[in-house]
Amino acid sequence: MTSLVLLVGFRAMKTRILSEDERRMIVGMCTDGMSTHRIATKLGMAQSMVLTTWKNFQEHGTIQPLKSSGRALKLNACDKRVLGCILSKNRRLPLAAIREKMYVKGSPTTLRKAMKRIEFSNRVVAKKAFLSQEHKARRLAFAKKHWHWTTFDWKNVIWTDESSIETGKRLRLVKVWRKSHEHFSVDCFAPSFKSGHSLVMVWGAFTGFHKCPLVIIPPDRWKLLEWLLFPPRSLLRYLYS
Repeated sequence: MTSLVLLVGFRAMKTRILSEDERRMIVGMCTDGMSTHRIATKLGMAQSMVLTTWKNFQEHGTIQPLKSSGRALKLNACDKRVLGCILSKNRRLPLAAIREKMYVKGSPTTLRKAMKRIEFSNRVVAKKAFLSQEHKARRLAFAKKHWHWTTFDWKNVIWTDESSIETGKRLRLVKVWRKSHEHFSVDCFAPSFKSGHSLVMVWGAFTGFHKCPLVIIPPDRWKLLEWLLFPPRSLLRYLYS
């Protein structure tokens, strides 16, 4: 029982953290020529702690404990830059294919940790309407024409949009490798196109002061001309309110 208590006490004494005053005393005593065994006995600590403190002072000139470097990283800074280039050029590449492109063959966990350090994550693509060059030019011209409008001017504009619920589509989540600020980058979203598989079409409108109730468009009114010639009563009440 006594030997067990001494063993536990020795382990606790060996692993305790030295204060700055204790490290200063160790360096001062060693400088005066006192043996490490005698210093350890006098201060009530393990001799290895005295040796470590004195060696640290001799080699680095400081009494502060050195931080442990730990195991070296599998991927260095150059490898991380290569990994970033691969992810930027191949947004939808599987992890196994990315490993094949790397010169350093790390495990999937190692690669994921490295991706996190360079701020890349595997996220679901954002769906956004496809814009051709003509669409982009028109939007830019519209923005330049109305750049001087105030908030009150924009509140008086009626904003409209329609949406459709489609059938026969496969709900497959597509993921890409991207950074947090690349949510709507051109190569990080999946363009959506209008399709002829619409089952239900809805329409809505709002201004800065009012909101129109959601309108379900009958199938026989899906053409724009018929919709404008025969608008629903809810739309008329909204426009003349």
